[in-house]
Amino acid sequence: MTLKDGRMRLYGWTDHVKPKMIALIEFIEARGFSAEPLGWWGYPSGSVINLKRWAVMAGLGYQGKNTVLLDPKVGHRIRLAGMWTDAPLTPTGPGTYEYREHPLCHSCNICIDACPVEGLLEPYRLLDPARCLVNIESPLVRNRHGTCREACRINCPVGGE
Repeated sequence: MTLKDGRMRLYGWTDHVKPKMIALIEFIEARGFSAEPLGWWGYPSGSVINLKRWAVMAGLGYQGKNTVLLDPKVGHRIRLAGMWTDAPLTPTGPGTYEYREHPLCHSCNICIDACPVEGLLEPYRLLDPARCLVNIESPLVRNRHGTCREACRINCPVGGE
């Protein structure tokens, strides 16, 4: 699922994520609970559910300066998917979400400078989510939003090795 230089392929959702989501749903249902993916196989569009926020609250990583989930080992090279379930789950993270300076980002602004929508980001804050290419439903823009995600993943020095 990653390229040799560490960049994550933005395609392959059907080949990689969907089979894992199906296996997890079957695992949960085999134990007598219900489970169903959020949105299109676990990826809700239009920011109905903010998976990044949930991931931070679950302890899966931290918010980077560009507001994307940041892991010390793999940086922004993470894909998130979510599901609804009535299975009893044990919380693993702090259960809170904070905007704070992250030591891995400190004085770096590479992701902010790489953002294709000028003036959209300031450190740790997306100033106007409606202008973010990821949240625009136009087919013309949808073809460009990979540029946005790829800019962070290629340029972020965290987790690049």
